[in-house]
Amino acid sequence: VIDIYGTTAVVQCHSVGMYRSRMQIAEALREVYGERLAAVYDKSSQTVPYKAGLNAVDGYLMGKVAAPTQEVSENGHRFLVNWEEGQKTGFFLDQRCNRELVERYAAGRTVLNTFCYTGGFSVYAAAGGAKEVCSVDASERAVQLAEALPAAEVALGDGSSRELLLAEGLTQADALVTLTGIDEENIVVSMFGHSQNVPKIVTKINRLEYGSIFAELGVGSIVSPKELCSNDIARYVRAMQNTTGGSVITLHRMVEGKAEALEFRAAETTRHLGETLLDIQLKPEILIACITHKGRTIIPRGSDVFQAGDTVIVVTTSGQPINDLNDIFAD
Repeated sequence: VIDIYGTTAVVQCHSVGMYRSRMQIAEALREVYGERLAAVYDKSSQTVPYKAGLNAVDGYLMGKVAAPTQEVSENGHRFLVNWEEGQKTGFFLDQRCNRELVERYAAGRTVLNTFCYTGGFSVYAAAGGAKEVCSVDASERAVQLAEALPAAEVALGDGSSRELLLAEGLTQADALVTLTGIDEENIVVSMFGHSQNVPKIVTKINRLEYGSIFAELGVGSIVSPKELCSNDIARYVRAMQNTTGGSVITLHRMVEGKAEALEFRAAETTRHLGETLLDIQLKPEILIACITHKGRTIIPRGSDVFQAGDTVIVVTTSGQPINDLNDIFAD
């Protein structure tokens, strides 16, 4: 993991090979960013395999800064990051899409944010118009940071404790999000929330085999960082392979990876612009699911068309290499 805060890059290795290559990684970062990068900090002591006997110690690989804190802005929300004392690299940047998701669902709801850390999800929930937001964390430092949030209700305690969850209003909550680094803890808390009839539950699961089992229980939605990462990589690779301009904007895998939903933006070079869908022959097992034109989204019929600048969502089986919107056409 490499997260950059201002002029400091924070590197966190999760394998022996990456840890032994950390100096080469730091040199590559300095070469790419040049004077924009003042320091590279290694924070791998708690993430490299313990049995490897690396005796890893956190510290600066290159340069140093006077204060290990940086105020960062994410989608207009401001957070104070401390990479030396904070969790992970100082902030859970990989959860930014999930924070946006919570903001979309939060309007008028009561939100209980367990394991809140610095209160990132609480900030987004409040910005999304939540009626009430309560943040819970066992770390006193995390609670101190979260208390800096305006109009925040913060509780110091174990977010997996049934007694504490009930005392903080779990049964009245409209949503429960469990995003710790421990799958088992997330699953247990989510199942308890399900037993208390919480309407919306989002559970972070790292191990994919747990995800398939948990999904069968029907306990809300599952977030998998590995799947999100693989989707981003696939989208990027396909975009780089594109040559005509109608490249993949977003990509989501469904049905255990057997199908994909891909979002494209039609370009001037996209074929069949202005032609009715009824007159366009698509390849087998491809469906145009929706078209967005000037902010208006429709589920298309045979008489509909798409123009340059429109976004088009295509659903297909994962066995078909679709890198460009032109790839869906049979001709």
